[in-house]
Amino acid sequence: MKYQLCCNVLQRKIDAWVKFQTLYCPGVERLRTDAINKSNWQIEFKPHEYLLWLPSQLKNRINNPVLQRIEWKLRYAQAHEALQELRHQLQVWAYLFKFKDHFVRGQGANTHACNAISSVQARIDAAAEEYRDAYDALQSLGPILLECQWKDDLLPLLPEDIRDLSEGKNGESEGRRIVSWIWRTTSMRASADLLNDKYILDCERQIWSIYCVYLLFNRCPH
Repeated sequence: MKYQLCCNVLQRKIDAWVKFQTLYCPGVERLRTDAINKSNWQIEFKPHEYLLWLPSQLKNRINNPVLQRIEWKLRYAQAHEALQELRHQLQVWAYLFKFKDHFVRGQGANTHACNAISSVQARIDAAAEEYRDAYDALQSLGPILLECQWKDDLLPLLPEDIRDLSEGKNGESEGRRIVSWIWRTTSMRASADLLNDKYILDCERQIWSIYCVYLLFNRCPH
């Protein structure tokens, strides 16, 4: 039921988006119609699978420098925000893991701790996916807009790049550990703002929740 409600909300937003897009970029309507005619009419696309025909997806099929520049700026900001969120969640994940290993005892508390870590891992995966989407759009729009300096700050995000500040690649020794590039980018408030208030409050909230379950479990008669 909740899934269907979310789909309905998203579909209404897409319908509104299509109306505005047809108004400001009429050529997209022809591309959309051709794509529908070529596809199987029996297939019902889900809202999250709908092609939005953004400038990064259109590339040179419809040349609109104004819209391309707007999306490029939004995607550039989106990539940095996703990267910052990824760093933040990685720190929370590492802190929770250390807290669990040192202080959590008992089945109930361990289960709650694992659930908390799993929820943080889901946010890490979402941030990584968002960054990759923004990076792909920047790669598509960069040559068209003659933008290339952004590649000094943003790199392709590989699975082995998603790791904590103190974690090295598999097989690296303690003295030869190389920090992932996501911690070395200088375009955002990367190093000076790692331990910010949001990070501390998030860790405290997660740890307090685990600790309450830990106390409750240990007070109950076994």
